[in-house]
This record gives sequence, C-alpha cells and structure tokens, in this order.
Amino acid sequence: MIIAALLLLAAQQPVNDPAEDSTFSERQPVRLAAMPAARAFAAFRDICMTNFPDPAAFDSAAAASDLGFTRAANPERGAQEWTSGHGQIIFRMATGRDENARRDRREGRTMRRRWLARCDFWVAIEENLEAPALVGRIGAELLGGRARANEEIVGTSWDLGATPGGALKLVYLPSNDDPRLFTLSLQLLPEGPAP
Repeated sequence: MIIAALLLLAAQQPVNDPAEDSTFSERQPVRLAAMPAARAFAAFRDICMTNFPDPAAFDSAAAASDLGFTRAANPERGAQEWTSGHGQIIFRMATGRDENARRDRREGRTMRRRWLARCDFWVAIEENLEAPALVGRIGAELLGGRARANEEIVGTSWDLGATPGGALKLVYLPSNDDPRLFTLSLQLLPEGPAP
C-alpha cells in the first residue's frame, strides 16, 4: 500500500481524484470512460435496437461491439449482461408476469403496463448537455425525429408504435450525479393501454 501511495505521489495524482475523462456516480460508485454521444447512440442502436427483442442477436451485437464489452458470468435470472469501461448493457425478458398481476389485484392497485422485454444501456457521454438538448439529440439520432418526446416523472420517453410482439417505447433516465451519465432503455410492452 505504501508503494502505491508513493507511485501516486510521484505521478502527482491525488489518490481519490477520478480521471478527467471519466464520470463517477455516488449511487453506483463506478467510474465510466465517457465517449462521444454519437458513438454511444450508435452502440445503443446496433446492440439494442437493430434486432430487438432477439436475445441471440443482442449477444452477438454486444460481443461484436468495439467498446470492449465482456459478458457477465452470473447475471440475474432472465437477464443477459455485458460490461465494459464505457458502461453496462443488459437485455431482460420478463419473468413472473402472472405473479405481478395477482399481487396488483390482491393489493388493490391498478394493474400496470409492465414490459415484456427490455434493453438498458448505462453510459456516460463526453458532451455536457442540458437535459432538453440531450433529449433532442437522442430523438434526432436514434429516432430521426419521427417520434414525439413525452416527459415522464423521471426522464423522457418516446412511443415508437406497435410491432408484431407489442408496443415499443424508448426511455431516457438521467442520473442525479452527472448530466453526462444516463440510461437508455428500449422496452417492449403489451399492446394497448394499461388495464
């Protein structure tokens, strides 16, 4: 430990200072190497959007990515997880949907429109954009400006229309820690409005 401290002192880099090109989340103490927004959006489009919701295509795209993703050895049930210094990308298939509906009825809650499949990309970008500018850029680069942004309680969503398996929705979830750190989520929902 003394040798490490001496090496850091010699390099004149404080022990707890993050690298300038990385982000740090207090909620999840991980430093991510930020990348240009265009590269992050292209990775999300290639890995999550191109063949969604095909799990095999997701794995192939994540493995072929130039972001250095490695597959997690023990992801949670129903998930495929890939991580790198640039972020984390997870594909999930819904499990226990009947259990959730029974719990909602038992507890007297309105049944919610729960996702059937989703692909989440936790990433950091280099550009420090205000939320409205970032939302506009996401809509332009991922959707070509074709869908209208809807403000949510937390973040923003875009309804992408119906597919043979249900309805697609893109969601932007900002981080409280750093405006460059956020999650993009592509979700397959059951067709029709929430029951």
